[in-house]
Amino acid sequence: DGKIRAFYPESGKLKFMIPDAHTDEVTALTVVASDDDLGAEWRMVSGGKDGQVRVWKVLADTQQLLIHSVKEHSGPINSVVCNSDGTQVISSSEDGSCIVWDLNKGIRIHALFDQTIFH
Repeated sequence: DGKIRAFYPESGKLKFMIPDAHTDEVTALTVVASDDDLGAEWRMVSGGKDGQVRVWKVLADTQQLLIHSVKEHSGPINSVVCNSDGTQVISSSEDGSCIVWDLNKGIRIHALFDQTIFH
């Protein structure tokens, strides 16, 4: 439905929702590593059926801001995975592509495109 929802693990109650995170289904999500132990501000990366990868900043669970939105995949996103220091994310798609993104700049660093390798 294009929404991202976060829930409190203790109660299962809704913590926040991003209503228009993607134009179609959200198919992948990851939380970015942070040096902030208090958790007042953190980032997450989402991938959608629309082929977009989006980077979000979450401020104290009350405000969610879209930082970057990139689209180089021609098919739905299968997965998004961050590196350990939270500076890069790799996304993979049903179109057979894998792209490494710079999370701070919102640009592509590396890409692998192959229509047959994943089929």
